[in-house]
Amino acid sequence: MQYFSGSATVKLADMASDKSFRNSAAFGKRIEYWIIGQMLKEGLDVYVPLVDDHAVDAIIKRSDGSTALIQIKARSKHVVDGD
Repeated sequence: MQYFSGSATVKLADMASDKSFRNSAAFGKRIEYWIIGQMLKEGLDVYVPLVDDHAVDAIIKRSDGSTALIQIKARSKHVVDGD
């Protein structure tokens, strides 16, 4: 499981899910917040946009003042209906 890499690519994938979009979207949102929490625990400056219309789930401010735009993807074949 990889949640952050130097190339600012974030991936968490089991397998393709055959569940409804609503449940898989809810699973994805929970994983987004979990990953953001992990990045905060590592001491990164993480900012979360209020709107998700540019495929940016988080913004990291680096120590040199530059920023990294992060998109988090998550899938699971184990999403349970209503979970």
